[in-house]
Amino acid sequence: MRWKPKTEDDIRALTASGDLDESHHLDAKREIGRSKAAHRETARDLASFAIDGGALIIGVGESDDHTFYCSPVDVDSGIVEQLEQIAANTVRPPLDIRVDVIRAEEGGGYLFVTIPASPSAPHMADGRYYGRGERTRRNLDDAEVARLISRRTASAEDVRQHLKEMHENDPYEKARGSTPTFGHLYLYARPRTGSDGLAEGLVWGSEEMVREIVFSSAKEVPRDLRQLMPATTLAGNLQNRMRGRAQTTLGQGRRPSGDERRAVDIEIRTDGSIAALMCLLSDDTWPGARRPIHDGTLLAWTWQLGLWARHISAHTNYNGVWDFGIRGTGLATGVSRLIHNDAARDEAPVYDSPIYEFVTSTRTDILRDDPARPARELTMPLLRSLGSWSELARTAAWDVHPTYL
Repeated sequence: MRWKPKTEDDIRALTASGDLDESHHLDAKREIGRSKAAHRETARDLASFAIDGGALIIGVGESDDHTFYCSPVDVDSGIVEQLEQIAANTVRPPLDIRVDVIRAEEGGGYLFVTIPASPSAPHMADGRYYGRGERTRRNLDDAEVARLISRRTASAEDVRQHLKEMHENDPYEKARGSTPTFGHLYLYARPRTGSDGLAEGLVWGSEEMVREIVFSSAKEVPRDLRQLMPATTLAGNLQNRMRGRAQTTLGQGRRPSGDERRAVDIEIRTDGSIAALMCLLSDDTWPGARRPIHDGTLLAWTWQLGLWARHISAHTNYNGVWDFGIRGTGLATGVSRLIHNDAARDEAPVYDSPIYEFVTSTRTDILRDDPARPARELTMPLLRSLGSWSELARTAAWDVHPTYL
């Protein structure tokens, strides 16, 4: 866990001990200054942390002998707003930061600036891209910039490839074809910069931990959504898998078992990734050409995907970027089940593609405060096309700008 002070005593104790040192994830500045040149310098510092995340503490100076001392700044002079403006206007693309004010006993205080790992990294300041070395800021060369931008693009493509493989390896043979009886939902999330064994202790340390993560998340979804079937609570079997552990209704070896409409599978892997399957995104119960799409169930499951990722981040101390993706099948000629009953189906907006797929990314710090954000981003295009987005947004009690209703 990275150091984060809560009081002036925390800062004084660390500077007095000699353990405060600039590193890949932490830098200290006595002040940010008011000149344009000083603001550009601060922008370079902020941009340098955007790749892997880090923090900048304002109000701590460095002596010639490389020891640190406390030098509180005027925290009521608009300095917080200055920092936010620098991050928004001087760094390109704009950078999200979080500024915590720590008051000093004798007036003034310190600013602890958290720079989360950015999905848009690398970031530029004053015409150059920056990153962090072992202890200090450094310029990125052209090859590094190209690699990072390629990694950002490759992350989305990698998620799409995982979704495609989940579809191709669906345990229900007919679901792999172009005319499935039931539409299936495939969900995938992964920590972008996590290690292969990031969640190994979580997965293999305790069977109860996997169960708790999978089942406790449902309680955080609004009641009207979590009661829709099939629910994650059906996944009563815990299975060991090559990549991790799964709560599932499937038989050993992921063999089909029981009613396909109630089949669910949630696998948490040792690299921290999540792969889930829900087998009732649509069905053929209506007579005629229209198929009901279970859009409320779609939203409930996608919401839980963000909650699972949040829990894994908390258990593994992962603070980077998460990549998310969903793929839905069996959607051609489908209409919203939520807002259109059997009698009104012929007048309902019709989805015009057999497959829906969407990929997004979210920072861990956003997941902590807003675990439903991936669900909104992943489902909104489909739900808007079905005409059910505004109704579901109200059900979820989301404060959505009218533009997006």
